[in-house]
Amino acid sequence: MPQRNSTRSSTLLIAFLMFVGDAQAGTVCTNGVCFTCDGSSVCVNGSCTCNGVPVGGANTQIQQGPCGGQPTAIHGNGGGTVATAAVVDASVYVSGDSAVCGNAVVSGSTRLLNGSVVNGRAHVSGQSSLDHSTVNGAATVSDSALSASVVNGSTRVLRSEVVSSTLNGRSVVADSVVTGSVLNGNASVLSRKVQGSVLNN
Repeated sequence: MPQRNSTRSSTLLIAFLMFVGDAQAGTVCTNGVCFTCDGSSVCVNGSCTCNGVPVGGANTQIQQGPCGGQPTAIHGNGGGTVATAAVVDASVYVSGDSAVCGNAVVSGSTRLLNGSVVNGRAHVSGQSSLDHSTVNGAATVSDSALSASVVNGSTRVLRSEVVSSTLNGRSVVADSVVTGSVLNGNASVLSRKVQGSVLNN
């Protein structure tokens, strides 16, 4: 374990930032350690190899990633973090400060921007856009735009725009615009606009 002092932490931070700047599609992170490999990379119980050679020394850096201890890779389209257990199409844009974690599936021309995160078993598809938003659990987002919002549980958002809102439970939003609102339980918003409301069902 590295000693935790300010000089060491500063050195690691600077080294890590330089490392991330040079990261390529072959970068893998596990247990807070990242490395770049041009070929076959394997990690078991936190010990990794690149082309069969143990990884360590100057090419590894300490990282506290958005997916916790999950093994991750750098997504080729945007440079964001993607868990190796997640499925993310090459057509999906994941900005450098965004992440797809867990067993999430992201497809189509979806764009993750400004620190957006997709977690759990969530599905995001079509021409969706997440801007500073988080999708958790088993939620589904399709052909929709989320901005500064959180979607939890088994919520479904279809062909809609959600701004500064939190959607929980088994909520359904379809062909609608939801702004500054909270939806809980089985609340549904269908083909209408909702602003500044709390809907429970």
